[in-house]
Parts: sequence; C-alpha cells; structure tokens
Amino acid sequence: MNEREKYNKIIFPDNLKHWREDSQLSQEEVVEKMGITVEEWQRMEQGEKEMSYTFLIRLCKTFGVSSDDILFYHKKSFMDIGHEFATRTLTEEEQGKFESQKGKL
Repeated sequence: MNEREKYNKIIFPDNLKHWREDSQLSQEEVVEKMGITVEEWQRMEQGEKEMSYTFLIRLCKTFGVSSDDILFYHKKSFMDIGHEFATRTLTEEEQGKFESQKGKL
C-alpha cells in the first residue's frame, strides 16, 4: 500500500471518526448537518470513498475546525508516545533530527 492509499484507507477515516466523536455527534447527527446520507458517511469513515473539496469544506463547517485539523490530525500525539522516549536514549540520528528541529518550534 503506497502512502496515498494508506492515508485514504487508514489515516483519513480515523481522523473523521475522531472529529465526529470529539464533537460528541452520532453518524446520524453528522449527516443531517452535512446534508449527506448515512451510507455516504459510513463509506468515508471506512475508507471506501475518497473525499472531495466540497466535502472537506462541509466537514470544516460541521466540526468548526480548519482543513489542516481535518486532514492532518493524527491519533498518536506526542503525549501518547512521550513515554517511549522517556524509557530509552535517543540514537545519534534521532538526536540530530531533534536538534535541527528545535529552533523551528
């Protein structure tokens, strides 16, 4: 599976589910707000249908977030993986990447 397929089949559907659950909305409530069918939403949330730009705009309005939030939210945040770094020493390569990014934060 290439990166685009992975995004369309795994990451984006997970992002949709996150924003729906974070908004405390059922699938029925989301589709009512967006003016789509439950089947269309389910296909999107299962990674069976690709998103259009119009759909993205409606998502942003429905959830009150930016397109970056919709597209690039990742379930595994730094807080989720912080313990992994606390229990081991960074490799030289990881340390170099960290140092190079430090000034950009």
